[in-house]
Amino acid sequence: MPILIIGTVFFQFAGRHLLPKKSPTLEQERRHAGDLQWRYGLEERTFLLSVPEGARLEGQTIAESRLATSAGLKVIATIEQGETHLLPSNDSPLAAGQQLLVQGRLEHLERLRTWGELIVSGDSAALDELVSNEILLFEVRVAEGSGLIGATPDPLAFREVYHGNLLAIRREDRFRSENLSDVTLQQDDRLLVQGGKAALDLMEMSPNFDECFEVDESLLVLAYELPRRVFSIQVPDDSALVGETLGDSGIADLFAFSLLGLVRDTNLEIVPDIDTVIRAGDGLLVQGTEEQVGVLQAFQELKILSSKPSDLGVLESERMALIEATLQPRSKLAGQTVKDVQFEKRYGVELMAIWRGGRAHRTDLNSMELKVGDAYLLLGPRDRLKQLEDEPDFLVLTPVRHRAEQTRKAPAAGFILVGVVGSVLLGWLPISVAAVAGAALMVTLRCLSMEDAYRAIEWRSIFLIAGMLPLGIALDKTGGAAYLANTVMSLMSGAGPFSIIFAFYAVTALATLFIPTAALVVLMGPIVMTASADLGVHPQTGLMAVAIAASASFASPVSHPANLLIMGPGGYRFSDYLKLGLPLTVLVGLVTAALLPLAWPLQPVVTP
Repeated sequence: MPILIIGTVFFQFAGRHLLPKKSPTLEQERRHAGDLQWRYGLEERTFLLSVPEGARLEGQTIAESRLATSAGLKVIATIEQGETHLLPSNDSPLAAGQQLLVQGRLEHLERLRTWGELIVSGDSAALDELVSNEILLFEVRVAEGSGLIGATPDPLAFREVYHGNLLAIRREDRFRSENLSDVTLQQDDRLLVQGGKAALDLMEMSPNFDECFEVDESLLVLAYELPRRVFSIQVPDDSALVGETLGDSGIADLFAFSLLGLVRDTNLEIVPDIDTVIRAGDGLLVQGTEEQVGVLQAFQELKILSSKPSDLGVLESERMALIEATLQPRSKLAGQTVKDVQFEKRYGVELMAIWRGGRAHRTDLNSMELKVGDAYLLLGPRDRLKQLEDEPDFLVLTPVRHRAEQTRKAPAAGFILVGVVGSVLLGWLPISVAAVAGAALMVTLRCLSMEDAYRAIEWRSIFLIAGMLPLGIALDKTGGAAYLANTVMSLMSGAGPFSIIFAFYAVTALATLFIPTAALVVLMGPIVMTASADLGVHPQTGLMAVAIAASASFASPVSHPANLLIMGPGGYRFSDYLKLGLPLTVLVGLVTAALLPLAWPLQPVVTP
């Protein structure tokens, strides 16, 4: 009772100031979310945009803005009039003054904005005629045994190798002209290519293709539904693109534009090399649509408010959360691309990043295949993320806790708890029987379900406790504990019995940092009894000192199972136990030293 009173006073006036002052569960999750954001580098690829008044994007949906498909930007949240809406749908309209929290490559957006400043002309019919005379359109078929089978084509690399533009892929009666790098090529796929005579010759000689023939330009519109309009983009003297190569500028794969030629000093170069350096006054011939040109200019109107948001706390709220998951070893999703899995439609969550090969991948995720061993950073509503724990294809590494509290059954749960503790204190039932009976009553009265009971078990704590028991046994079997006790006796030789007993108290308190209390008492009991016999006193005083030292162990989460069990739910860190436990352990030791001789005085052994 004195230890209880002193400990309570210590907590009330000093101890509680040493513990985390914020909600432990929320604080733990925020730390966890912050760790994930830092580990995956979200801050490096997350920034704020603003839609100004009168912008072309005003009134368009997120899908129509082509922020994702063209700029590679993922809209994480929209902020309007102080309200934040996380993971807006593609049908959400953009409004003037609205802020967009987006994830992607800022340098890519800057490049698009630079292209929007260029002078675009598409009124000359001579452009179409020029292109028709100089540019060929042809189809090639992927041959049997081709090195391209199973690969995903990179339009930029394709252009570098074959000096032609890869416009589309045809597989039987299906046509694909966008996001070609998401397609895994198969035998007999037909590729629609645009280029000069040199490109046609290269592909006819390549062993990767077994058919190569010219097609009519009308096929662009009729079959592949591609634009025929040719634009001339004039590079002014003060353009930031002057001095960059065509490959670095991004024009070769921008919006699926086809870079047909470069006009310099009245000379036309058909399908120029991507290493060609852009000069002031160059004219770039591209094939596209007026809509694509308009989007370029719309991006130029966007305002970049912050390249590094100071707070990404919006990703972790009462409704939303970040979690980390991986594939089950036999998941049927392994080998599928992110685009095929469709996380948003299938699971209602957004894939933010993939951890693979020791680094985080945050952009161009759609073409990446899911692999066992990767880690996936997912953002979404807590209830949808919680459902992933039951999905057979995923292992959730950071489970989501529900925040809804069922208070209706709180009185019943309280009475059961009082009954369990009271029956043990009054000696009616042993603690094991009372605890199991209380748990059964909790389920019977529907304070929680069996599923909730199983999920509430801290399995990591169970395994850790089970793993610590052999450690204590090993110390006993190897003679380590006896060696420790003999060392204390030799160091304290000449001291009084109480000094030796409290030396064992200190040893026991220190050992609780590493050894479970049940095993520790079993080890220390015989040692103290042997030492008491050598001192010529009854062992009760020494045994009670060991019992109190083992029970009053607060300086480490592994000191006692109770400490370990509350570590997770309480959101405590190891340092919290040290800050609070060390002074409390010392305080309990002083109280024990003062009162133990009164409660269990030393009694000499009288020999007949």
